[in-house]
Amino acid sequence: MLFTTYDSRIVTAAVARRIARREVEAAVETPIGSSDKLIIARVFTTFMFEGTIHHLGETLCPTWNDQRQRARPFAYEPVVDRHKRVRRLLRLDNSGNEYKRIEAIINDLIDFRDSFAHPKVIEEATHYDGPPPEITKLPVVGWEGEVQVEKMRGDYDQVEAYCISLLDCAADILANDLASGGWTLVLERYPHLKQFNLTVAQLRGFLHVSRSGAFQCSYTPDASQN
Repeated sequence: MLFTTYDSRIVTAAVARRIARREVEAAVETPIGSSDKLIIARVFTTFMFEGTIHHLGETLCPTWNDQRQRARPFAYEPVVDRHKRVRRLLRLDNSGNEYKRIEAIINDLIDFRDSFAHPKVIEEATHYDGPPPEITKLPVVGWEGEVQVEKMRGDYDQVEAYCISLLDCAADILANDLASGGWTLVLERYPHLKQFNLTVAQLRGFLHVSRSGAFQCSYTPDASQN
């Protein structure tokens, strides 16, 4: 007998999305003095993207984390390579304009995040004939242009929409595989997914979450488990 049940969980990429959105909205509301909010928003937008890509890789590829078959599992590749690999799993083109547009934004986000993960000391030596002034010019760090309100709002909106589109695409692929090939194909292609219908439901609700970062979804247990 088939019945509907509910699943509730917290997803780290969704928590990152919540934080990024909160900081972006706060910066838009009060642009003056918002650089700290924009820095947080850029870093957590990157976490949202990377978390989504990793989740899709684990969902669609049985050997994503497998160290027995590859010296370096797919999960440990650079983010840009994981992104391309996930797009191939989703049967998406990696040479078209859509990919090139989002790739440019993602590369900027990753470079920005990495500049904080691998910090450098910025120093500027200024010599004066007399006593130094009370206020000296701060050295240029190099990412000032990345923390502009309109740029961050645009980047966040595009990355959020893109992540949701990838998740929806994955859910459609899994549902179509089940519809076309039945449980035989599903068990052969996705042996690592212990609750297939739950996985599809989670993909569709992955980033559509409450402010707590938790979401609930309803699903019908797999027929193969009954």
